[in-house]
Amino acid sequence: TEGSIYTIKGDDGRGCNIHSLPLSEANKTMGVWQNMPGDNTHHIQKLIESHAPTITRIINSNISPRIVWKGFFGAIWSSIQYGLPSYALTEKKGAQLFSKIFRPLFNVMGLHRTFPTTVATLLVKYMGLGIPDPYIECSIAHVETFITHMGSKTLTSGFITYSLQLLQIEMCFTKNVLKYDYDM
Repeated sequence: TEGSIYTIKGDDGRGCNIHSLPLSEANKTMGVWQNMPGDNTHHIQKLIESHAPTITRIINSNISPRIVWKGFFGAIWSSIQYGLPSYALTEKKGAQLFSKIFRPLFNVMGLHRTFPTTVATLLVKYMGLGIPDPYIECSIAHVETFITHMGSKTLTSGFITYSLQLLQIEMCFTKNVLKYDYDM
């Protein structure tokens, strides 16, 4: 329960106090802000706030579009990409990230700021610009994490298995939830 203090004894016999926090309070763990219900609003806001000074400096400087593109993929996108497997991005949150972090750089990248998002996020081989869409990339990161860790004995595999078992209990399924036919 919220506000409680629990003492946990380690193997060495020493204790450590753990404070129970409110479920809705976001905490930073391994570079990602999350709360227990899985809402990433706080993390998205922190991402936007942390990138705002960099974006402002880039916009106000006289850097060539080529260097801005390299900086975008090398620094800005890679810092967002790091936490993608742990985000629960919706299309709306992905669009918010795109509009607050990516779109302000369009003019400096040599694009008009009203350039269509759909064309910008298309792959280059389909005549797009290859700018990653956070929502789609997040979904791909989830699938990659699942494929990489399921069947192995990693901590992430344990968390995924635990989540699937909870889902199985919530849905009252007796068989593996991954083997059901979900076609409508």
